[in-house]
Amino acid sequence: MLKKISLFFIVIISLTFFYKKYSNSNELSVIEETKTNSILNQSNLAYKKTPKNNSEKPSLWTDINYDLPISDILEELRIEVERGNPSAIYHMAFIQRKCSNISETEDELNQKIAAIEDSPYKDNLIKDYASCIGFPRKELSQKDIKTYILKAARLGNRSAKLEFGVFAFSDFTTDNVLENAQQILDLKKETMQHLFDVKRAGESASLMRLGMAYEDGEFVEKNNIEAYSYYYAYREVNPNFSSYLLDSIEYRLTDEELNSAIIQGEIYAKCCIQN
Repeated sequence: MLKKISLFFIVIISLTFFYKKYSNSNELSVIEETKTNSILNQSNLAYKKTPKNNSEKPSLWTDINYDLPISDILEELRIEVERGNPSAIYHMAFIQRKCSNISETEDELNQKIAAIEDSPYKDNLIKDYASCIGFPRKELSQKDIKTYILKAARLGNRSAKLEFGVFAFSDFTTDNVLENAQQILDLKKETMQHLFDVKRAGESASLMRLGMAYEDGEFVEKNNIEAYSYYYAYREVNPNFSSYLLDSIEYRLTDEELNSAIIQGEIYAKCCIQN
């Protein structure tokens, strides 16, 4: 009985730390969204079709030009989702989340704009409104989003792999956490595996997510040295990144541990430095 109670509190604390950390990760979200959009908008194509030959794997990244009306590519995107293209599955969820929060009519848009002083934000609202014209404003449920993201991650999409841990635990509550303890542990292991997959693929955002995981013990045993190493690596790759996360851990480390973490961080950074 005591063992069950201990397990219950361990899982609850872990999930609590996860949601707290995710809610405070706006800086990472902005960085990752900017990087993703930059990659996707490099092509002049609205949508790059995957090969018809089923022996060829669907591409992990699909080029979507979000400046075009999304309705122009919707049918094509749906076909690719049915074919199991991991990128298409991820972007269907991304687009539906995006458009569900955009005004449906020009009057609604103008009302929002009138209440905003930030010019860049106004410009983004106008741009998003134009791209979402004609797109069905069906709001995705949390369950729908989870299904899209988890499937896309398991099929290989890097952005979905980064978000896997955000959605994988959404069905668990204080009422069912004990009976699902093994499933939760398995999902934690899978979350870490997805992050390591993205790190091996050279995506710097994985360094931040891994640092968060080790700092809070969300999906793996808490380890301040590893957390510092991954945050350090992320700053090496992104020099403009604030050092507040490093500062928050540094005082917990001995001089020897700090030196070890820095050396390890320099090694971790090699995965994602663009030559």
